[in-house]
Amino acid sequence: MLSVRLINGFVSIFILYAFVSKKYYLFYSLLILSFFVHPNSSVLMCIVLLAVSTILALNRKIKPSVIIGIVISGLIGVIPTLYSLYIFPSVDNLITNAEWYLNMINDEADDFSLLYQIAYKIESIISYLILLIATYIG
Repeated sequence: MLSVRLINGFVSIFILYAFVSKKYYLFYSLLILSFFVHPNSSVLMCIVLLAVSTILALNRKIKPSVIIGIVISGLIGVIPTLYSLYIFPSVDNLITNAEWYLNMINDEADDFSLLYQIAYKIESIISYLILLIATYIG
C-alpha cells in the first residue's frame, strides 16, 4: 500500500540522487514536488540541504548558487501551504483539546508510541529485526 511516508521516502531518495549527481534542475523540481507530498518533511529536508550545501560551498565543492536555488525552491514549495492556512476560516473552538489529542493518537499513533507498534504492528517489528540480523550476519 502506498502511504504518504513511502512516497515521501522515494521522493527523498530521488532528491538526494539528483543533488549528488549535480542534476540541479531535477533536484529543484523534486524538492518543490516534495512539498506537495509532505510539507513538514520537506521543510526539514530543505534545512538539512541548506546546511550541507553551505558547508560544501564554503569548501568550494559546489557553487553558492545551489544555496540560492534551495532557498527559492523551498519558498516556492511552502507558498501553497501558507496560502491554504491563510484562507482557512477563523472559527472559535473548532475542537476541544481532548478531541485534538485523541485525533493525534489515532492519526499519528505510529509516531506517538512504541507500544502501539508492538501491539498493532508486530509483523513489521519482526520483519525489521530479521532484516537487521541478516544485515549484520551478511
